[in-house]
Amino acid sequence: MPITIKYLPQPDIRPNGESGDERYKLFQDYTFSFSCNGVDEKFTITKGYKHDGASVPRIFMWLVGFERDGVHRAAALVHDWMYEHEGEIGDFYYNRKDADQLFLKGMEYHGIKSWHTRIAYITVRGLGWIKRRF
Repeated sequence: MPITIKYLPQPDIRPNGESGDERYKLFQDYTFSFSCNGVDEKFTITKGYKHDGASVPRIFMWLVGFERDGVHRAAALVHDWMYEHEGEIGDFYYNRKDADQLFLKGMEYHGIKSWHTRIAYITVRGLGWIKRRF
């Protein structure tokens, strides 16, 4: 599905802070929007949402050029949230490939180098099924 990012600001996320928990917590409501097949979509992730950030295996972090909490964090937040909803947010239906495509477009929106985004995209396409089977 053709996706165009309309609005994807950097979120206010911080480490969750609980011992042994590597997830991040969202500290304010987060609204983002995109166009999908020519239809504008707008969603809000509510304050308090926890996610694991870009779950790129550490061995590949250097290859992709990511840090645990880099400029890709907006794309990772939306991607994790969509995976959690497993194909349906309100009246919007999508598959795993669509969520992965939005991750790619989100990284491009924030100016991450093309080859970095491609490696990250290929990684989530190849390994995303481990976390979600929708």
